[in-house]
Amino acid sequence: MSSSAELVRAVDLTVGYGRHAPLLRDFHLSVSANTILALTGASGVGKSTLLYALAGMIPPREGSVDLLGARITAFSERARSRHRARHIGFVFQDSMLDPARRTLDLVTETAIYAGVDRRSLLPRAHELLEELGVGELAHRRPGQISGGQAQRIALARALATAPRIVFADEPTANLDPASATS
Repeated sequence: MSSSAELVRAVDLTVGYGRHAPLLRDFHLSVSANTILALTGASGVGKSTLLYALAGMIPPREGSVDLLGARITAFSERARSRHRARHIGFVFQDSMLDPARRTLDLVTETAIYAGVDRRSLLPRAHELLEELGVGELAHRRPGQISGGQAQRIALARALATAPRIVFADEPTANLDPASATS
């Protein structure tokens, strides 16, 4: 198991899709609390794949991932999902917002998976939307907002349950320079 100071630990991680050659091979990583880590590299080298594996969204071919002291690579898919919902926020590269739902519902839907009463998240959801400059969009649907606004809503969704770890896959890609740096 990982040390208590480590939030994320990967050992001998090999990850790939199907029968194709692995994108990552024998990867090692240790991330402690209060650390901000940026993964950089050319398109297609496996940055998103690594984030998905570290968050327990895809299982590695080999190796192990510990999150918050739990060896998630030994968990069933259901147990990984439960652990992820309770402890991790994830911002997808393309925001992944359900076009049929209102923005406020999208931000508070994480409560369902985290085992939290959705109504208890409403004040925090409104606060996050305001802080991110999209509070006036709480009752709009994703088709009625810009790509940059959608990305800020996705960030609010990732932060709504106050997760211990946030994985963000190019979270500022759809933002203008001023919004990306604020």
